[in-house]
Amino acid sequence: KSHVNLAAMRVWERSHVFEHSWETVVEAAMNKYPNPMFNGVLSQDVVSRSVSEDGILRTHRLFGLLFTGVVHRLTNLGFYRQFNSLIDLDVDVWYGSEHTMVDPRARSYLLHSKNITFSRGITLEERLEYKPHPDNPTGRTVLQQSARICCPWWPIGGLVETILEDFVYDRMAAKGPRAIEWVIANRIADTTADASS
Repeated sequence: KSHVNLAAMRVWERSHVFEHSWETVVEAAMNKYPNPMFNGVLSQDVVSRSVSEDGILRTHRLFGLLFTGVVHRLTNLGFYRQFNSLIDLDVDVWYGSEHTMVDPRARSYLLHSKNITFSRGITLEERLEYKPHPDNPTGRTVLQQSARICCPWWPIGGLVETILEDFVYDRMAAKGPRAIEWVIANRIADTTADASS
């Protein structure tokens, strides 16, 4: 994992190796919710889905998430009133947009997500890429995660970025691989068992 602190921006990166084939991991990633690792994900709606002539599947989805942990952190630090004057921290559900692209021929799965709620003042962008492991392309998969956090509200923007980096990416993003492992161990295993019975 690495962190890069730029002017009015934080860039976050992490990688993870799954001991499963690319096809297994991508199937789990595309069917990750609902998931006990992410109880804060309240809704997911497919806006559009299409398959191009070259077989690439593109999907656009909207998500509704609980971000109460961020609000509690701001309140505990004594900054609730200052931040609430800039954005409505009493909003219960934050919404985000997600675009994915699956290329089965190239064995590539790309995901790009961005917040909709508070997007005028805070930018949360995440990029995930799943590819076969170069040393074992049939049995292992590499996940590359990166994120960009930006809040230009001087002089408190840096504090917002730090809180979001700690809560959203150091805590929540670390659950991503575990959530996929849960799907593989439960849903995909159950589907396989049902098909064989």
